Parts: sequence; C-alpha cells; structure tokens
Amino acid sequence: MQIIRMLDELDETLLKLESAQRISDDQLRKLFPIFRMDFNTRVLDDPYSAEYAKIQFNLYHKISGKNYSVQNEKSEFNLDSAIVRPFPYYTESCETVGDHLAAIAHVIRSMKLKPRASIVEFGPGWGNTTLFLAMMGFDITAVDIEENFCNLISQRAARAGVEINVINADFSWIEQIADSVDAILFFESFHHCSDHLRIIRALDKAVKDDGKVFFAAEPVTPDFSVPWGIRLDGESLWAIRRHGWLELGFSERYFVGTLKKFGWAAEKHTTDASSWGTIYEATKYKPYSRKFLASDPMIRTQIGMKDNDGLLVTDGSAEYLVYGPYVSLPAGRHTASLSFGEPTSPAGKARVEVACRSGKVLLRQRKSI
Repeated sequence: MQIIRMLDELDETLLKLESAQRISDDQLRKLFPIFRMDFNTRVLDDPYSAEYAKIQFNLYHKISGKNYSVQNEKSEFNLDSAIVRPFPYYTESCETVGDHLAAIAHVIRSMKLKPRASIVEFGPGWGNTTLFLAMMGFDITAVDIEENFCNLISQRAARAGVEINVINADFSWIEQIADSVDAILFFESFHHCSDHLRIIRALDKAVKDDGKVFFAAEPVTPDFSVPWGIRLDGESLWAIRRHGWLELGFSERYFVGTLKKFGWAAEKHTTDASSWGTIYEATKYKPYSRKFLASDPMIRTQIGMKDNDGLLVTDGSAEYLVYGPYVSLPAGRHTASLSFGEPTSPAGKARVEVACRSGKVLLRQRKSI
C-alpha cells in the first residue's frame, strides 16, 4: 500500500491511473486499492457540530483545489452513446457489469414493497435501478443534480415505454415532497450529500409512517476511522481530485446512531454476490406498548398457579413466579412494569430480572422488592 502525503505525489499517481484507464476499466480499478493518502487532520469530538464539518470540507478543498458546491457533481458524457450503452456496460468489464447488476438485484429483493408503491430515488445517475423499478410498475420519481443524467433517464424511459417523473434538483428537494411516499432510495449517492444531517432530518415528513428508506452500496463501514468525513482511499482521491465530486464515508456506529437520533431504526442486508452488496434499511421507530395479564400464554410460571387473570403462589420456593413474555424489540431504551395484587401475607422477598435472548442474557436485576 502506497501512502501519499503530498499532492504532487497524488498527481503523479493519477497520471498512472489515466494510462491504465486507456487500456481498460478493469486496469483502472486494479490500481485503486494500492494507494491512499494520510493527512494529520484533527477531528473534533462532536460530529454534529459546524466546526467538525468545516474541518472535513477544508480537507476536500485541499485535495480538490476548490470549494465544494453541488455544481461540482457534474458528469460529462455523450448522451446518444449513453442511451445505448450506459454505465456499467460501456466499461466492457464482466466483473464491473456483474457486480453492478447483482447489487441492483439485491436492492430490489430487499425492498419488499407492495405493487405500485411510490418511490423517490435520489442520485439515480445512469438510471439503471430506476428503469427496473419503473418496469415493475412502481410510481417512481428520479431526482438528480446532473441535467445530462435527467435527460438520459427520460429518454431511456421513453424507449422502454415506462413513466418516470424526472426532477433536476439536488438532495434538498426532499423538503419539497408534499405527499409522503412509500420508500426513498439512495443507491451509491448519499455519500455525495454535503449536508447529510439536513437530509436525514427531512426523511420523517417525506416518508409515510410505515414507509422505508434504503441506503444501498454506501461507504458505511465498522472500521471507518472517524464518525464521518472525506474518504482517502485511491478511488475516492481519484474522484475528488479529477472530477471534484464529494466522497464521504461514515462509520457504521455513527451512521446507525444518527438514524436512531432522528427516529429511525436500521436493519442491515448483505450479500456476497456483489462488492456493492450492503444495504441499510431504515424504518420509523414504532413505540411498543402492550399489557400482559397473568392468563396470557406468553406469561409462564414455575411455582404459581394461574387463576383467571392472576397468579397464585402458595409456597416460598426460590423459583420463578413469573417469567416471560419474550418479545422482539428494537435496540434502545424500554420501560417495563410489573404489578402485584395485595398479598394475603406481606412477609417475604422477591427479585426481578430483565433479560434478553429468551432469558439467556441478564440485563438488569433488582432484589428485595
């Protein structure tokens, strides 16, 4: 692994990448993993602060040579050629095409949406996933900052005979969604978002209470070195320095924790069929509230006897009067209470335990109640 510390070194390396790209897309991608940059950049403790973000965008400026603007997210390509052979097909790489199609298949399989559900896809790019979803009959809206991509998707949709509502706008368009939708999809796009907290905050209004948000093939990893920030791997450096694109990464702990902070529970779906095979599905937290009477079959006893809606205990054996119910709950804080009727004899002590994994892991214990 080559560690680059100076921009002159980076430019020399990128010249080698350009030579490799003239040979094939495969040759280009083989060089991405062999280098990265290492800056001694201080990171503040609060990843939600303006100061933290300023440090990250100063780093972007250092690498790209310019201030960030959403207008930097531009892609130049021949529209007529792209209608016939969009990415990944123009790469002529079996590995890249196979990876991309397998990732799309994983997204569609993981969505599990009802027929004709409403979907907004942000940053659809070439429109491959968008076209598949439209052909499945979904009510799909595609939002992209790049006008060329919008034109491409519109023309590909016309050729396929399907309807796609195409919007030329940036991520902040999410705040204009008047009628909440069944699902929002970010597929290799969320990491280009310069204000990800603003977008996550807007999800609540944009998505129905039983809706879903999908973050597919995004650079969210358990071992990312900071909560969020500029990625310094070879492919990201190439994208930032050569194209001016914003390339952010997120630690899984920060990403999932931030979703939770704004009321979303995240579930991870993975596949080995593609190197882009990780999806985070976010759904709104739903408060779990249920009252269990002693007569409920989910309430069990070792020393008691069920009597209508109560439990009677006749001896002082050191066994469980009540255990259960075992229910599935999302990660987070929950409150449980246990009520007793007036005992015929007030003597004695009891112990309450809170456990998970069907009683195998003890979380909390309270004695002498």
